[in-house]
Amino acid sequence: MTTQTPAGWYPDPYGSPNLRWWDGNQWTDATHPLEPPSQGAPAGTHTGPQAAQPGPGVGQGTGPQGAPQ
Repeated sequence: MTTQTPAGWYPDPYGSPNLRWWDGNQWTDATHPLEPPSQGAPAGTHTGPQAAQPGPGVGQGTGPQGAPQ
């Protein structure tokens, strides 16, 4: 059984210091800088991408960790 990695922001597998959007099937061209939330944002305001979530483990099929480098 293959586990599919959910869409989301993940560390860029191509080596840039950004997050890259995984659409659930492939990497997109959408990137976002790795920055902490701004200090001036009101509490509860979400101004950036969600924190990167771990991808599939080794040998679990396609997904962010299985992307070509």
